[in-house]
Amino acid sequence: MSTARPVPPTPATGTAIVSAGDPSVTELVAPAAVVEVSLDHPAADLVLGITRQGVAYRSALAVVRTGGRAVGTVVLLADHAGKVAAAQIAASLARFGTAPGLPAEPVPLPRMTVVLTTSGTPDAAVRAVGAMLRGDVAPDEIVVADTGRSSGVLRRMLADWYPGERIRLLTCPGAGRAAARNAGMAVAAGDVLVFADDGIIADRDWLRRLAEALVLSGADCATGMALPLEMDTQAHLDLERLTRVPRGYFRRSTHRLADADGNVLAVHPDALTGARRCLAVWREIAEQVGGFDPLLGAGTAARGGEDLDFVSRVLETGHTLVQEPAAILWHERRAGIRGLRREAFGRGAGYAATVAKRFWEGPHRSDVVRGIPDALRDLMAPARAARRGAAPGALEACQVAGVLFGPFAFAAGCLRGRGRVVAPPR
Repeated sequence: MSTARPVPPTPATGTAIVSAGDPSVTELVAPAAVVEVSLDHPAADLVLGITRQGVAYRSALAVVRTGGRAVGTVVLLADHAGKVAAAQIAASLARFGTAPGLPAEPVPLPRMTVVLTTSGTPDAAVRAVGAMLRGDVAPDEIVVADTGRSSGVLRRMLADWYPGERIRLLTCPGAGRAAARNAGMAVAAGDVLVFADDGIIADRDWLRRLAEALVLSGADCATGMALPLEMDTQAHLDLERLTRVPRGYFRRSTHRLADADGNVLAVHPDALTGARRCLAVWREIAEQVGGFDPLLGAGTAARGGEDLDFVSRVLETGHTLVQEPAAILWHERRAGIRGLRREAFGRGAGYAATVAKRFWEGPHRSDVVRGIPDALRDLMAPARAARRGAAPGALEACQVAGVLFGPFAFAAGCLRGRGRVVAPPR
């Protein structure tokens, strides 16, 4: 792999991979399966089966592939027996037309280090590492930053399951996710740093698509697409709607601060479905913006927001962000309703804490205040569209509570000071 940042063959402009209409994810009905369909074969009846609770699936979010490459998503509705007719699948796939081919020449890929954070869940971390190593392009190294209190089990599992692989384990007990990511960045050797968390399974060509998007677009950082492994309950589906699952099309898009007249909140990366699950950035850019803010993210009072804050600072310094939906990460959801509520609360709190930080640190406080109403409407838009005029659900209420809590959480962190943040050795 190349060690220098290659010159992009074309300017960094928004590029449509394929436009497949816009069937909203609100059309999904719980329980919803997650399946794959192919453009390379004639459509056939698809039996979705039943959930682990013995309930027949009523709909499906289908990832459309050609030649193994993901090119879009469609929503499929099943009959009472959980079957989707071939005619419906064929009609859904017809809107794709002719899928684009792969680049004529191989794209030179940079050296890549994946920094994977985990919080004392060795099984999830090992599954995530294994999926990355099995991809068609494996990372040059993987740095696992464990913020749990005991990393001995994880160390043994990684040594037993993946002997000889370039895997480095950092023990960061008590550190927040942002601090752990900074520690991983400090020891990483790659030219491109890819930040991800446990609880994800990388698609077979996830890393290749992410790196190609960086090189071909000339952007400074990139996000992929986060898709659920399952939506077996209404609560799972409601949370996916809150977190903006894709709306039935794949489009590579490049974002700049200038595109929104200088208002960072207007191009806030919360609209990019993969920003919370994976983020790739050129090393020199990550160092230039100072890494992640340790007062934000999981493991802090703010509960989240470190990814959004990082990308906002990337945009503010004149750099660009490319979204590559073909770079798919599959994510696991917390099974219980309490876990789902905590996730919804953390999402709202992290978002509000990020906005509070922008106001706290200035200098454009008046611009931040003016942008807050539109930003909040944008944050809540997916939930409003999903409930179609009905009363807010429990998860939406948790997200609103998180928004109210977020500024106070960030203020408390500032009063304690960054010097009291638990940070791993670097």
